[in-house]
Amino acid sequence: MFCGEVLPEQDTTTAAEASLWSAPHTGMEFVPVPGGSFRMGNIWDDGGRDEQPVHLVQVAAFQLARYPVTQAQWQAVMGHNPAEASGQVFVGDDKPVVNVSWNDAKDFIARLNQASGENFRLPSEAQWEYAARSGGKEQKWAGTSEEKLLPEYAWYSANSQGRPQPVGRKLPNGLGLHDMSGNVWEWCEDIWHPNYEGAPTDSSPRLGTAAGDREAERRVMRGGSWNFNALNARTTYRDWNDTGYRFFVIGLRLAR
Repeated sequence: MFCGEVLPEQDTTTAAEASLWSAPHTGMEFVPVPGGSFRMGNIWDDGGRDEQPVHLVQVAAFQLARYPVTQAQWQAVMGHNPAEASGQVFVGDDKPVVNVSWNDAKDFIARLNQASGENFRLPSEAQWEYAARSGGKEQKWAGTSEEKLLPEYAWYSANSQGRPQPVGRKLPNGLGLHDMSGNVWEWCEDIWHPNYEGAPTDSSPRLGTAAGDREAERRVMRGGSWNFNALNARTTYRDWNDTGYRFFVIGLRLAR
């Protein structure tokens, strides 16, 4: 380098960051999830029967929020913060919103879509798992298959200090998504079914159920949370709750 030479500024933006799309109304960042096919379900055969049978799913490209919806983002749209009901340790603008039912999530999305003119939605269960597994890779947790490395990627019962933590503080998975394992459970669009028999193979949400079936009121949750263990944070682990159920471990993440 010659004395006095002015070097051009280096662009330190990563390829993943450069491809993000930011929602104008809330500043939510969305990560592109490329299309592909994957074997959905517990390919290691060490989970529950609800994670079976393993089946091939084709996923079209979509976008998924980089982080769970934060309390500041929820407040901007809904005018209140449901996390406050659980005490001050749960509150923080950059913490994931909690105490959100599936019905609340749908209301939030409807209001956000009306205000922004966008078409945000909840991900399907297949989309969620495909994205959590870094595009369908064989990853037990979002970003790693080694449990000893899980504290680098997730907030769960072993390291969360008994409360939800600010989003994005842990390592992302291979697609650049944060907190897909742990921090808060995330609602999916799908109606709960006890296994994958008859599940869609095109990554669409599974909605079919008998008229009046109790399961129509149950929706899928994924990802585990800050007060659940490593088992629950696995990318193939499934759970459910009623559409009106609120709790301090449940939040949401948007797709588009």
